[in-house]
Amino acid sequence: MGSPILLVHMLVHIHKKPYLCRYKILYNMKSKATASIILDPVAKTEKRTLKLQIIYNRIPERKSLGGSLKITIDDFQKKNKAYKDAFEEIRPKFQKACDIVSELGENFTFELFREAWNDEAWSKKRGVGKYVNFSIRELYTEYFNNSGKTFSPETKESYFILVQWIEKFKPNARINDITVEFLTELSTFIKNQSFANKRKETSDTSIAIYMRGLRAVFNYAIDKQFISKEKYPFGKNRFKLTSKKSTNIALTENEFQLFANSNPQNYKEKLGYHFFFLSYLLDGLNLADIIRIKNRDITNCSLSVRRWKVRHASFDEEYHEKQLLPLALEIFNIYGEINPNEPNKYVMRFLWDIDDNDIETQDKKKKNLNKNINKGIKSLCEKIGIAPFSLYAARHTYATDFVNSNLPIAILSQNLLHKNITTTQGYIDNISTSNKLKNIELKKSKLSNIKIH
Repeated sequence: MGSPILLVHMLVHIHKKPYLCRYKILYNMKSKATASIILDPVAKTEKRTLKLQIIYNRIPERKSLGGSLKITIDDFQKKNKAYKDAFEEIRPKFQKACDIVSELGENFTFELFREAWNDEAWSKKRGVGKYVNFSIRELYTEYFNNSGKTFSPETKESYFILVQWIEKFKPNARINDITVEFLTELSTFIKNQSFANKRKETSDTSIAIYMRGLRAVFNYAIDKQFISKEKYPFGKNRFKLTSKKSTNIALTENEFQLFANSNPQNYKEKLGYHFFFLSYLLDGLNLADIIRIKNRDITNCSLSVRRWKVRHASFDEEYHEKQLLPLALEIFNIYGEINPNEPNKYVMRFLWDIDDNDIETQDKKKKNLNKNINKGIKSLCEKIGIAPFSLYAARHTYATDFVNSNLPIAILSQNLLHKNITTTQGYIDNISTSNKLKNIELKKSKLSNIKIH
């Protein structure tokens, strides 16, 4: 019997059918069996469901994966969105098949495979003792379903970005595969692949954010005894979550005045101009929070607001009060209408035609709006001759001005809607550095004409 890789080539040559052997993964080079995804070869219709095919000693055996989505041969060959959706639907069962083939290895028989395949609890029985060697996707799913915490859809999506990267780096990776060496190589893989695909390398900061999610999941796994403490890959002398220190992106007084006196001409420039100052006037409020302000949130020039991204969190049930200056009210009315007679209507028009429950469409609208705002800001910056910045600079500029006015940091933390003052301190550290430089320049200026005798 030849090697598994030779077997794959032989099968492709023999069948000569593009819908057979299109998706084949070999997880254990010692195994004589292979698991692959094929289009149902028996179906007579143009669109077909995905099937599992196990080949052992050149004998194929096919099984249903329970998928309901049907695709064409063209979809299957091109691996387009239709294919990806269909594959995502049957991914767990296909992964189970690959696991069984891998673990049976040289002992593979169709009888043993069927026994494991029909065992609904098989994935949780394959561990040794009290430990369960979950796949990474299974572990994340277990964490979200049973940790007792409440997660927003955005948080789950953010967590699963790393799962997708791990599956690209090592398909079918399990808890026991995650070592310091694995994470180091994975980080390099993410950077290389992101640069190859988008010509832009994923930053250390982004990778650190992804890894923090994995660290939280690992802590849960240790608590549930899915893995021993000795295999924890994070911490001192292990894998370190390093990221570049944030920089103070606040505008200087001169830049602020130049931008304030600029003359926006087109729609995007006006968007950038107005939203920068609206965010600044609302204590650095983020765009996602601004566009979701409703008429009921405004009473007598006072705004009640809470951060959108923590709406599912139990620690932040309270709304925070902000005073609305006339200029903020004016900008609101440029892009919408403050109407107390419609309390549940958004003040700004950007979400008027989107259902409150359609978070995905709302988020797309926000991202597109943010892109146009930043394009407008960049255009204005080029005209007035200052370095371009993003809308987020309004938040840092507000924080910088607050601290430089010697106002209490605790109040700044409340105004920024931070969960705790530690987060606020990240802003302060950068501002303090800026002030130290200003202090040095001040000393030089005052002492420039003094001679020491």
